[in-house]
Amino acid sequence: MIVAAHSKKTISWHGKAEETENVYHFITPIDGADVGSLEALATALVNAEKTVFGSNVTFKQVRIHGPTNTTPADDKMIAVKDMTGVGSQAPGSYLPPELSMVASFYVGRSSRGYKRFLRKFLHLGILPGGAGNASMANGELALPSTAKTPVVNFMNSVKNLSTGLATYNICTPDGTGLPVGSAPTVLDYTYTRQFRAGRRRKPATPPVV
Repeated sequence: MIVAAHSKKTISWHGKAEETENVYHFITPIDGADVGSLEALATALVNAEKTVFGSNVTFKQVRIHGPTNTTPADDKMIAVKDMTGVGSQAPGSYLPPELSMVASFYVGRSSRGYKRFLRKFLHLGILPGGAGNASMANGELALPSTAKTPVVNFMNSVKNLSTGLATYNICTPDGTGLPVGSAPTVLDYTYTRQFRAGRRRKPATPPVV
């Protein structure tokens, strides 16, 4: 069974707490409807994320649903776990909230021969490892290895995520696993990924005069 784990966080931006979310898909080694096991997965996932996110990022909730590899009618919410705490990376080179570091795994080629990647856009709040400067955070200069290495380590930790009860292997939404030996890479530059704007209110109908 393939499940999707949505990890929701908040970060202060333009005077308010903006929500950001990363979604991870895993192959479940046990009964996917086991709520307790999936809550343990949620805890393990957030503990891994906290190692690379900044202390200005607050963890709020993980929602897990599935199966994602069958039909929409089969895809049901299974577990919801509220989270607390912030990232463990101390404030260093500030990463503007709408800028992210991009990490990916190579998945293979499509039926048409195009390369496929499993990407994560990480709004970390800071450049990890106490590395870099404003020009690197803003995408003007390439990121140093000292900033990229913590992200590589994080991606390796969720590649085969252990809860102590079971190990969950990361995959694509349709259940495609990673090729043997697939290693994470991090883009050399930060990437802008804007927060969603609030729904615009429909203008009032002018009065008839």
